[in-house]
Amino acid sequence: MRHLIIKSLRIIFNIRGMSWLLKILFKTDYNRIFRYVMGKVDNLDINKEFVVRRKIKGAIFELDLYKPTQRSIYYAPLYERENLKLTFKYLQQNSTFIDVGAHIGYYSILIGKNVRGVNVISFEPSKENYDILCKNIELNNLKKIVTPFPFAVSDKNETTTLYLNPFNDGGNSLEQLPHQALKEEKVQCVRLDDFLKEHNYYNINFIKIDVEGHEMKVLHGMPNTILKFHPTFLIEAQTKNEQNEIVIFLKSFGYSHFHLNSYHLDILCKY
Repeated sequence: MRHLIIKSLRIIFNIRGMSWLLKILFKTDYNRIFRYVMGKVDNLDINKEFVVRRKIKGAIFELDLYKPTQRSIYYAPLYERENLKLTFKYLQQNSTFIDVGAHIGYYSILIGKNVRGVNVISFEPSKENYDILCKNIELNNLKKIVTPFPFAVSDKNETTTLYLNPFNDGGNSLEQLPHQALKEEKVQCVRLDDFLKEHNYYNINFIKIDVEGHEMKVLHGMPNTILKFHPTFLIEAQTKNEQNEIVIFLKSFGYSHFHLNSYHLDILCKY
């Protein structure tokens, strides 16, 4: 029943002109409305092994519909449309894209499939998400383009605790969660400056950071990378204060162009 309800919503949201109409009527985008509606049906029963596949922009994704974020990717017409549009606009061909907090590879796979000559480095510390990330790389024959690493990224090279969000598979964090995490994992952290130097990665053009409140520590671990490559950043902040802190930090490196997402706390930072 739940599958039929949300499938019907997906059909409705795909109607031509629906995105424009929703913005006029509700002063917001359809992705936000979609997440709200899906939250209302979250109490319906669902098979906990409801694994499906969906093709998005030429890429195939294996998704577990029991997981809220993966379910959003499956049912939304195009999950995080605005951020994807900006990423494709500013990411250069024949360059390196770094995905910090890759989750199951939504950005990594779409970039690997659709940008010519790109080299993708994906960091995902959660074992469960990392396994799905690797599966999606294999499904799309991207092993030579997308390289996954089961590491967290921070300002230190150390072993630390990853707190697993019991309500959102995309909400795991190195920061203590506001609610009690049901599970924890010990994970290896790397400083991006040290990691890139050790592996001899170059031409770093675009870095996406989505690490649930740990964004500033990721940035503090990569000053040399910022100074050398001046990559474009897409960063998901958790609070307005953190958003301001990120802007101030990158301005100190000479960044002057900032695009703030209209509905969320995401920031595109361009040198």
